[in-house]
Amino acid sequence: MSTEICRYVFTGTGFIVNIRRSEVTKLSTQKINNATSNKELLSGLKNGLFQINLITKEGKVHSKKILRHEN
Repeated sequence: MSTEICRYVFTGTGFIVNIRRSEVTKLSTQKINNATSNKELLSGLKNGLFQINLITKEGKVHSKKILRHEN
């Protein structure tokens, strides 16, 4: 059983985001791809359980776990 990992590079933010996810929807993927700021990125990750590793240009890793939540 393999885990799907997607990598997104956000121009202008200096972050590379590796997302390991158990569940994803086209809506959240679209929001992730169109994110222009970290706030938009986090607001786009509403569906499912995500492990997010934010890697800065200096190589520092900041991890966040986002659980499913409802508005």
